[in-house]
Amino acid sequence: MKEEKPTIFHIERAHPRGVVFTPDPIYHDMVKTWWNTVTRMMEVGFLGKPLCFITPAETASTRDLDWDEMIPVCETYTIGGYPYLCAFDPRVESAVLKEVAKSQDLYLGPVWMAPLTQLDKDRLFGLVEAMLKAGLFDWPQTDEEILYSDPDGEVVYWLNPSIGEEAILEELARLAKEANWRVESEFAGR
Repeated sequence: MKEEKPTIFHIERAHPRGVVFTPDPIYHDMVKTWWNTVTRMMEVGFLGKPLCFITPAETASTRDLDWDEMIPVCETYTIGGYPYLCAFDPRVESAVLKEVAKSQDLYLGPVWMAPLTQLDKDRLFGLVEAMLKAGLFDWPQTDEEILYSDPDGEVVYWLNPSIGEEAILEELARLAKEANWRVESEFAGR
């Protein structure tokens, strides 16, 4: 029987400001632990606050989540030539964050999360346009707070967090310890 190598929890800086985190490798038996980690970090940043979930506006049958069922207000906008479903939750609850964290929509969708309301339409459009311009390999040029995953669902990016990096790093370290993951961090020595 092949022995699994230990999981290393990488914590890196996002640019210009933020945190990137990922366990390496992600084994099949640790997917639930990864979902719980992502859920907890989304709760740290957004629980009880207004939150907009942004995803390509494909037909409902191609999505894992039923946004219309989960979120009070869903609207579709064409931004940068592409249709996006924007689901606005005025006070996001843990159950919604948990559903999103364990969905394929977050990891393969994409689903982007930003603390924006329906009244923040100009900011929303600017954020989506910045994400589109950045593509897969560059940081979006935005001051907006946004949390999203890479297309493989193995890396979470939290740009421009509204809470301090220390609180984020402490929670990530606690979660890694709980999961028995060894932490490697660019923030070491802070």
